[in-house]
Amino acid sequence: MTDIVKSETNYPRLKQILDEFEKTFDYAKRIEWDPVQFPRMFSTGDDIETAGLIASSLAYGSVKIIISVLKKIFTATGTSPSEFVKSENPEDYKVLNGLYHRFNNSDDIKTLLWSAGRIRKEYGSLEQLFLEGYTEKGISEDEKFRNGLERFSTVFIDKAKNSPFGDRRAFDYFFPRPSGGSPCKRLCLYTRWMVRNEPVDMGIWKSVSPSHLVIPVDVHIARIGRYLGFTETKNANWKMAQEISRSLRKMDNEDPLRYDFVLCHLGISGECPGKFDSEKCMECFLKNSCIRV
Repeated sequence: MTDIVKSETNYPRLKQILDEFEKTFDYAKRIEWDPVQFPRMFSTGDDIETAGLIASSLAYGSVKIIISVLKKIFTATGTSPSEFVKSENPEDYKVLNGLYHRFNNSDDIKTLLWSAGRIRKEYGSLEQLFLEGYTEKGISEDEKFRNGLERFSTVFIDKAKNSPFGDRRAFDYFFPRPSGGSPCKRLCLYTRWMVRNEPVDMGIWKSVSPSHLVIPVDVHIARIGRYLGFTETKNANWKMAQEISRSLRKMDNEDPLRYDFVLCHLGISGECPGKFDSEKCMECFLKNSCIRV
């Protein structure tokens, strides 16, 4: 594959193009088609990080279905999801009966919320759990972030073993680990929401550096990342996520994920189609940097 952006001299030009596109990008319209809208509904840090975990955990599959399911969950949990998950009474979780998302059933969803409540009580916040792995000394920045994800997933999976909801068919799917090769798309999405600031992210986790974040690799970012020469890895895995993130750091070392939302929504909206489209591709603002044009 010919790597268009491999030369260091091409990154400044691509950054300029993306910066110009950002200025005209309709963030408000696109937020309506993104699960980030749900944690943004809340004002307190406790509610934001709890709602963010729920929303990001279910952010797979059709966007329309994701939003539909999340609306039902947040209607059921009421005005404060952080208060709801504190309950240890299984009866309180009956409001989630019948809810499911693809292969995650209602007991998976109940256990997700129940486990979040137990961890909030033990650690004080979900951020503190992440920091338990992230703040290890004597390791690289990439390893710090990776270890934070590893610890986060490990504790959640372990906590779920004590859940009162027994029919957990696919709970572990919520918490993949980099050590297993997963790109950890939804966890990387969650940390982006929590660590970065506006225009769409909430920036409530102050102890994690935006420069350490790894991009959430979904089908759109994987494809666009290859088209822009950010990665030569064919399969969406942890290696690909790291390669694309390192390429983005060459355009903004302090905030490499600033372009994630814009690039992802080029795919979600169909402006960057899965297959070459002469009309759309020749009109695309990225056409001079894209290997398929």
